[in-house]
Amino acid sequence: MLLVGVFIFSKRYELYYFFQGKEYLRPNESIELAVRPKYEQIEYSSDLYLESDEKVLLKLEGRDIWSEYIYRQRDSYLSKIGYRYSIAEQVIEKYDSTKDNGVVIVEAGHKGATIDGDGLIVPLKGKRKYSVTEDHDYSITITNLSDKPVAFRAIVADR
Repeated sequence: MLLVGVFIFSKRYELYYFFQGKEYLRPNESIELAVRPKYEQIEYSSDLYLESDEKVLLKLEGRDIWSEYIYRQRDSYLSKIGYRYSIAEQVIEKYDSTKDNGVVIVEAGHKGATIDGDGLIVPLKGKRKYSVTEDHDYSITITNLSDKPVAFRAIVADR
């Protein structure tokens, strides 16, 4: 019984955040999230939602291209503004459908996101959304690069 109490006490933070629906990672720990797009449907999409109340530094791996974008109402049409992170080419592109030269190569992405080797480094405080649509099942790895334990919400929505 004492061993059970010691075990629960040692995992108290993980349990606390688990019941809040959040991930808890110590420095350099990772989790894997399954992406299972409903590709048998005519229209399908998958998005990764990240949210944190505190500032955390995460590395996202598992894709060759990450996209982060928003839609804005401009006059009578909807414009697409965002970033495309090409891991294979090590290039970050900023695009804006309202401009003539819609794509520009930049050093850092949205809120300081950068490419590092085989993944995307994301400084996170608040909410972020990445398009992770593919035509097959795969997994995404999220690693805590912060020097302290962090708690954050990570959800893959397959539609």
